[in-house]
Amino acid sequence: MFIDADHLDQSLYWEEVVPRVEPGGVVLVDNVLYHARVIDPADTADTTEAVRALNARIRADERVEATMIHIADGLTIARKL
Repeated sequence: MFIDADHLDQSLYWEEVVPRVEPGGVVLVDNVLYHARVIDPADTADTTEAVRALNARIRADERVEATMIHIADGLTIARKL
């Protein structure tokens, strides 16, 4: 599965997609660095906070093992356990 959705709704897509993926399947999430805004503590825009929340959700999600690739605007690769 590939998630490249509106940043404010990406967490909703994550919760819809992950249960539907078979064990061993992969979920890709695009734009997880959000133009490096996620690492700027001064950036508290709603969109930036939504991307941070998604990244934290993926990191804590025990249904997957995930890694983030710092290429372009960031790509997370998550494999369903």
